[in-house]
Amino acid sequence: MISEWLAELQYRLGATLDASGKIVPDTSWSAQLLSSERLWMMIEGTHLITLMVFAGTILFVDLRLLGIALRTTPVSRISDSLLPWTVGGFLVLLITGSALFFSNPLEYYHNLAFRLKLAFLLAAALNIFWFHLRVQSNRPEWDTAEHPPPPASALPGRPRSRFGFSSSSPGATWPTTG
Repeated sequence: MISEWLAELQYRLGATLDASGKIVPDTSWSAQLLSSERLWMMIEGTHLITLMVFAGTILFVDLRLLGIALRTTPVSRISDSLLPWTVGGFLVLLITGSALFFSNPLEYYHNLAFRLKLAFLLAAALNIFWFHLRVQSNRPEWDTAEHPPPPASALPGRPRSRFGFSSSSPGATWPTTG
């Protein structure tokens, strides 16, 4: 059922029909996106740049929480100034990632690396929500401490998002290499 919907998405959506009502090959929006070098490069380039922005902002907050960098700067100042960039980067990642998926949905859907990437992204998102709901709720108490208390800087808390995020990256280009 899902494969049928993805085939419809890949081959029929936006496709041109000939006089007999049959689909003209390679005229669907997916085929046009996949065959468009410039548009494909712009989308993929934007995806990779925002991936770096997203990961970089998380890295700065993680380094502060672990007490490795920016020890004299309050966690709230770093987090509050970088959170809009993190959320914006994530939204652009979702949009460009969806466009890249749309270019060849059947291949990506049936690719194990892509499915693992989605699982790791889900785990990373759950970890971020857990951090903001539970760990960061008492931020005013440890905001200016050089090393935040163990719940905020514990290895199982934040670096798990690092693992989930970095583990999802290889799946982004795996299906297109070869």
